[in-house]
Amino acid sequence: MEQVIQVAKTLREVHHFRGYIHLKTIPEASDDLIAEAGKYADRISINIELPQQKSLDHLAPEKNVTRTREAMQNIGVKIAESKAEKSRKKPKFANSQSTQMIVGVDLSDDSHFLRRAGDLYSNFKLRRVYYSAFSPIPDSSARLPLQAPPLVREHRLYQADWLMRFYGYDVHEITTKDNPNLDLDIDPKLSWALRNRGTFPLDINRAPPRTPRPHSRPRSQECPAHHLHTPPQRHPPHRPHQNAGKPQKKPPLHHHQRPPTRQPRNRLQKNKSPPRPTPRTTRTQPPHPSSKSRNPSRRILTKIWSVGVSPFVPNQESAMPRHLT
Repeated sequence: MEQVIQVAKTLREVHHFRGYIHLKTIPEASDDLIAEAGKYADRISINIELPQQKSLDHLAPEKNVTRTREAMQNIGVKIAESKAEKSRKKPKFANSQSTQMIVGVDLSDDSHFLRRAGDLYSNFKLRRVYYSAFSPIPDSSARLPLQAPPLVREHRLYQADWLMRFYGYDVHEITTKDNPNLDLDIDPKLSWALRNRGTFPLDINRAPPRTPRPHSRPRSQECPAHHLHTPPQRHPPHRPHQNAGKPQKKPPLHHHQRPPTRQPRNRLQKNKSPPRPTPRTTRTQPPHPSSKSRNPSRRILTKIWSVGVSPFVPNQESAMPRHLT
């Protein structure tokens, strides 16, 4: 574990890595190592592996649920102390913890996994529990199963875990004594609705809100049929601004901005376009007498008329004066 912490320290202090780091620890780690790991990690996790102690005794005798819970308790205390310090700087410890359980390696049913997850959520405020389907490898121990469980079972456990965390469902509502495992054909929400047909039809606008469990973190107070219909969102009450009623100062205009035009006060002025700003006039010198026109064709006509030659008379010699011929 010391090498893992050294890698995280190098990433933070040498390479200045500011991204997400998730460190895994062991229950037997000392408090000093846990404190140092929390300085460089965003999340710390201790894998509980299996939900029942008898399964751990059979497959991993070195693992103990009691020691794991004690380590989670110590980490939870450090996280709470770090969040209690109101400082603008980065917290001195990780901000959350999680765990992982392996599905399909023992005879534990889905109710055991969900019951253990609910216990960890309520007591240690875990951010989440990960479920990993067992995958057999060649030349493994004879105590391990030879066939992997269906991946849809892992998917159903995540769906049920979501109902527990965000919608306040309890384990006995998702699984029953007769059916301790989740249905692989339908999701847990539909399974609950089919088992509670007497609840429907339900007016979601008048139904009382569902009371969340202590370990759940509901986004809003929702009824049990929230998965069928979405209740209308209520707007928060209007709160006047603290500067309401006081004259507001107009922001200063920059040199490249124009003052705002006034809005029409009645319907007759509504269709009128706003007045255009008058262009700035600049003084210029009068044109030189020699440059009468910038058009060269007009210059030619002016010279012709000055000598008495008309460009529109076909016989120009007869129309010209004698002193010019």
